[in-house]
Amino acid sequence: MTPQQDTDLLDDLVTLGVAFDGLRQTVRVDMERRSGRESLSEVELSVLLHLARNPGTTPTAMARDLERPTARIRRALKLLGGLDLVAEVDPAGPGYANTPAGDEVRSAGRSRAVHHLRYTLAALAPADLELLVKAQPALRKLAAALAS
Repeated sequence: MTPQQDTDLLDDLVTLGVAFDGLRQTVRVDMERRSGRESLSEVELSVLLHLARNPGTTPTAMARDLERPTARIRRALKLLGGLDLVAEVDPAGPGYANTPAGDEVRSAGRSRAVHHLRYTLAALAPADLELLVKAQPALRKLAAALAS
């Protein structure tokens, strides 16, 4: 890769990141509305999303995975529990999972994101869509690397 290609790629990825951040904000507002709470923090939303992928996770493991203080995760769990969005998996154990209401909030947020992405993809030329499909393996690897 040439230095100019490197610069162009990084610029394009930053622009894409900003666009996805805008989409995330739209989804966040929708999730807040559906949760019955005026404002959910980034940590609270992250907890809902994390539990959707990792039901039964303990607060300590969640804090490690989300790189947040355990006390902050516990506060988020308490608040989300009060909204009936999460619950302890086993009252005797420390694991948590989304309730059906929590899953509905998260699922509705995902559906909203998919709707926006479908609308955006529909506006692209077929040749550009083919290029995106071919780039899927690299995009998955990039997403995994960014998530770790």
